[in-house]
Amino acid sequence: MSQPTGGQVTAADGVVLRTASRDLENLGGRLALGHIPLNEANAALLEGAGDVGALLADGADLFVTSWTGVMAVCSDACGLVAGNLGRFVTDLTAADVAGGRGYRL
Repeated sequence: MSQPTGGQVTAADGVVLRTASRDLENLGGRLALGHIPLNEANAALLEGAGDVGALLADGADLFVTSWTGVMAVCSDACGLVAGNLGRFVTDLTAADVAGGRGYRL
């Protein structure tokens, strides 16, 4: 590998990078499954609200839908960062394919 001319050399410990990458992958996996407890809490909320549940349903469903979307984006971001951690170049074509959400570059 060639060394840069001038300036500081950037270096990182491989063990630290692998640990950080694994932690990000794990976080991404937990975020990808985050909709499950939200759906369960939503169902419990509406059931517990009794007659008022019908009035809360639209707003509660919108809340769950929006947070499910947020968690999906964060999960994708964790995977992209984990896959590119310690690199100086990011392959956006590979990132697009890995995300699987049909992003167009």
